[in-house]
Amino acid sequence: MLGQKVMVLGVNKKYSKYNACYSIYSNHLDQINLQLSREPRKLPKMKINPNVKDINEFKYEDFELVDYDPHPMIKGAVAV
Repeated sequence: MLGQKVMVLGVNKKYSKYNACYSIYSNHLDQINLQLSREPRKLPKMKINPNVKDINEFKYEDFELVDYDPHPMIKGAVAV
């Protein structure tokens, strides 16, 4: 997303890449079932300051997450 703002791709091109590693443990089944029972919500939008032209110059204040509506947290034990 940041690279898109400051590189040749421009802001009108769509680029995404997902890398994930999933591990499911037997003590997490209740939490997994709860997660799967939830209805998806509208995705939030990330506003990035369009005036920043150098990727190394971004600051915390240059980002704003808009319309984020998360479900309540799901607690679970850490599996080791």
